[in-house]
Amino acid sequence: MSILGNEVKRVEDPRFLTGEATFVGDVALRGADPDLPPPAHAVFARSSMAHARVLSIETGDAQAAPGVLGVFTMADLDVALVPTWGPVPPGTERTAMATDKVRFVGEPIAVVVAETAHQAADAAELIWADYDPLPAVTEPLEAAEDGTLLFDEFGTNVVSSRGYDKALDFGGCDVVVTAPIVNNRMSAAPIEPRVALAAWSGDQLTMWSSTQGAHAARDQIATVAKLDAGNIRVIVPDIGGSFGAKGGPAPEECILPLLAKSVGTPVQWVETRTENLQSMGWSRAQWQTVTMGGTADGTITHYQLEVIAEVGAYAEAGVFMPTFTRMMTQGVYDIPNIAFMGKTVLCNTAPLVAFRGAGRPEATAALERAVDLFANEAGLDPVEVRTKNFIRADAFPFTTKVGTVYDCGDYEAALEQALAAADYPTLRAEQRARRERGDVKQLCIGLSCYVEITA
Repeated sequence: MSILGNEVKRVEDPRFLTGEATFVGDVALRGADPDLPPPAHAVFARSSMAHARVLSIETGDAQAAPGVLGVFTMADLDVALVPTWGPVPPGTERTAMATDKVRFVGEPIAVVVAETAHQAADAAELIWADYDPLPAVTEPLEAAEDGTLLFDEFGTNVVSSRGYDKALDFGGCDVVVTAPIVNNRMSAAPIEPRVALAAWSGDQLTMWSSTQGAHAARDQIATVAKLDAGNIRVIVPDIGGSFGAKGGPAPEECILPLLAKSVGTPVQWVETRTENLQSMGWSRAQWQTVTMGGTADGTITHYQLEVIAEVGAYAEAGVFMPTFTRMMTQGVYDIPNIAFMGKTVLCNTAPLVAFRGAGRPEATAALERAVDLFANEAGLDPVEVRTKNFIRADAFPFTTKVGTVYDCGDYEAALEQALAAADYPTLRAEQRARRERGDVKQLCIGLSCYVEITA
């Protein structure tokens, strides 16, 4: 690995490669805490419905199952709402488990605590919910029409709608292109799903959590479980992947302290892969419309990006993703006229989480596709259009039209190095030859130039 041209040796690899790493699931097994008794295991019963009223939840059979120490619904727990990244409309927040309504497949409705993981899983299968099914909406364009409401009392599925900028007039442009672009949902799918362990010693709580921030996790757990943060210690051992999706604790792990207190023994929750894909959350999920205009010689003068972003079933991190998208709307180009419009919409899908760039890669994907479409319409090489419109190296520091400040850069030099390494002229010649011959195997060449925010 190289940092600023200096070789930096990785120090963590040997213990990962030899099985000596310690993940949350290993804590009790490996005796990381000699005083920690074997934990009980929590397994959540989850909704099989994307949208339904919960008429009742029957837990009697699960309570009587072998090895079960306790079965809990939201009615049994005194917990607060799950905190969000910032202000969201009242009534769209999330509870740790569903109460009167389920809003996505995989939403937890109850939890079983048992002596072993297998006993807990078997008992969770015995929990039965009586649902009144409701129409589900999973596409934000449809959800924005408010035909099916996720929160009746809120009155709309549109959480936020802001015309950040005034719509542009493309009337004076020689070349104008417009296109819809879908930046589809994707899952972080870390190798290690979400895992947590809660253990009490008197009034002191120790939590082992696979999360990116111990202090943020402590504060959120304290808020949801209504505990004193000063009495909580969060330990983050090795993390088996996150990419932003484990930026905060899962709602499920926020109630583990209450479960451990109730059954009188440490409680561990290990998410399955199925649960992870259903309920950890998605990212991206933007329905975009790009419009780009400019002169016949390839100079881009106008660019407008309209975004309808899915936030999932609850107003959490997804509400704020379009703000990050807007920050990078202009990308690496000196475009004099920029406009961004953003709307966030509730859908019957798992709530969105931050993932690998959190809103910024969506801006790059839209902009670079628009540049390619513009170059094609103008009959120009996409390299020529990019080079013509780059922010020049002597223009830094540079403030974009949306107010983002770039400290430095030389985009033309970076592209030239990449083209030389790829032998771009030869690739284009080969591409033309294959097209002329009508080859079964054609050669496609993709270009993308971007700038990203770093710490």
